[in-house]
Amino acid sequence: MRKVAGHHSCEEVFKVRPKAIKTVYLKKDYQNSDYLSDFFARSKQLKIHIKLVAPQELDRICEGHQGIVLDVDGAPELDFKALEKKERALIIALDGIEDPQNLGNILRSAWLMGADGILITENRSVGLTPSVCKIASGGAEHVPIESYNQIIQGFEKLKEIGFWVYGLSEKAEKPTYALEMAAKTVLVAGSEMKGMKPQTLKACDELVTIPQVDVAASLNVATSVALGTYEYLSQMAR
Repeated sequence: MRKVAGHHSCEEVFKVRPKAIKTVYLKKDYQNSDYLSDFFARSKQLKIHIKLVAPQELDRICEGHQGIVLDVDGAPELDFKALEKKERALIIALDGIEDPQNLGNILRSAWLMGADGILITENRSVGLTPSVCKIASGGAEHVPIESYNQIIQGFEKLKEIGFWVYGLSEKAEKPTYALEMAAKTVLVAGSEMKGMKPQTLKACDELVTIPQVDVAASLNVATSVALGTYEYLSQMAR
């Protein structure tokens, strides 16, 4: 069971997986809000259990909850058999992302740019928390996330079905636009502070960098992933 918070994230759950909603938590004065009143009416219609709670109780679950939190059963799952059959596919791999803001933004970009899934690490990284779901604004309902003790375990499974692994690294010399990406691509980004682990760097088929005018500075990891994803989409369109 996972908790989803926030107006847009909860709206997407109602849209794509209403049967998975087990409980709707609404702040007690929901009547003062048009969208919360709408959630109440739809929950009643779908016979979903509703709990009216104080805002402080919702605060303990997720800051910026916007008056609503859902208990949701399950999440999208990565289908390796379907990936094997696809001619083109993009997987994003995150080697130790710790900031919920970054994972949420990456989830949102992955959804809107059509990525097929995200790999994350189990230890010292953020998972599918209520805050991440809120920041993703619905992305968590569309993009499967699969976690591994070591991210390279996921690489091994994907390479077996035709994927090539490209690491985004400021140490690389080749810019993304000079790389001819494979139709089945894994795009890898490291943690906010330390980047990719040595074994992850070694497991990549090739390292590339996002071009920038000041090499001493660095892009936010969510921005780097979005730019790398856009480059993949651009190349596939050509």
